[in-house]
Amino acid sequence: MKRIFYSMIALAITAVTLTSCDDVPMPYNMPNYNEVEEPTITPPTGTGTKDDPFNISAANNYIANGGDEKATVYVKGFISLINSIDTKQYGNATYYISDDKTTANQFEVYRGFYKNGDKFTSEEQIHVGDEVIVAGNLVNFNGTYEFSAGSKIVYQNGTWFETSGGETPKGEGTQASPYNVAGAIAKAKTLSENDKVENVYATGIISKIVKFDAARGQINYYISDDGQQTTQFYIYGGLGKDGAKFTSENNLKVGQKVTITGTLVNYKGNTPQFQYGNKIVSIEEGGGSGGGTGVTPTVSGTTVTVTNPDVTAGSTTVTIDLNAQNFTDKQEVTSVTLSDGSTITFGKGESSSAPKFYSATKGVRMYAKNTIDFACKSKIAKIVITCDSFKGTNYTGNPTQTVSFNGTKATYINEHTESTGGVQLRAQTITITYGE
Repeated sequence: MKRIFYSMIALAITAVTLTSCDDVPMPYNMPNYNEVEEPTITPPTGTGTKDDPFNISAANNYIANGGDEKATVYVKGFISLINSIDTKQYGNATYYISDDKTTANQFEVYRGFYKNGDKFTSEEQIHVGDEVIVAGNLVNFNGTYEFSAGSKIVYQNGTWFETSGGETPKGEGTQASPYNVAGAIAKAKTLSENDKVENVYATGIISKIVKFDAARGQINYYISDDGQQTTQFYIYGGLGKDGAKFTSENNLKVGQKVTITGTLVNYKGNTPQFQYGNKIVSIEEGGGSGGGTGVTPTVSGTTVTVTNPDVTAGSTTVTIDLNAQNFTDKQEVTSVTLSDGSTITFGKGESSSAPKFYSATKGVRMYAKNTIDFACKSKIAKIVITCDSFKGTNYTGNPTQTVSFNGTKATYINEHTESTGGVQLRAQTITITYGE
């Protein structure tokens, strides 16, 4: 009888216990039960210009679709995360921007500068939540979509910093009224990926020589309205005067003003350019505003020297030791800042490999078709690069390497005309001499 009595008590206690647990929340979610709402991706908007910047989704699409990594593109967003602000050595910052102020779908700005390219001098110059427009180059760096080093903030919380917004589109695209570069770009951006407009005329100043194709007698190059490498228009597979084939890359020079006719396209829907087979209608030797001179460096032992014939050298110099920049072994190198505030930017160019620092080399290895862009405080008169030597080989670059001067700027290309091979430029120190 006692056993029955105790069993009834146990059943009663169990019933009470189960009843009291009805309102206790689950200590963890059930399988396939998600209380977190998925982040919302904003539809892509904008064309990437100053007046119509990309949002983050559009910037990602631009990179995914193979957009020009050398073109200056504008992206608008809110600062969502700040990784670092260097106010002592380089004056740049690494931070993220997003469309909705959250970190869910953010975009990296790697080592960017402050307003209109100024160095950061205070950590209080930007804050999470600031609305900004950033201008620079969009790249895919080992799977990470980002602004490469050297971008600048041109707008912040209602204030514009950029002092010049580029040329106003002009011209009608005819021989009598050719487009300027801004006009050609604006027209091309109205085209879809599969559209084209034939017999278009455009005029501009050669801002960069990219590649000479000896087999076809064509040169790939850029033109801009001011001769600078900011807002550029790509001339792909260009021919010479009246369709003549080029015999050398030196047939064209940075700074020459040209009028070109060809087929206008918006390559992959995001890169305005003239299609291959375009030709020069007229060319002005010596160029227009912005000047520009292309020079072949001289090599003596392990020293590469290039002199700007248009600038008389003064006594002011600045030197950077690439082995003293705290790089790690095999680190990809993008940009360095000299003691006077000038910058040197290393680029992949048309190579499959990016420039890298090697401890054994005690400097930066530049592969075939890699580039170096100089942006200095004064006109550049001379550049001297000391290089590495190993097992009897002086790594001073290819014989076809070129340097284009343009006032305070210069572009070095370790050019190589063959599909394989080439000599690396293993730069250890770089010294710049300014003009008088």
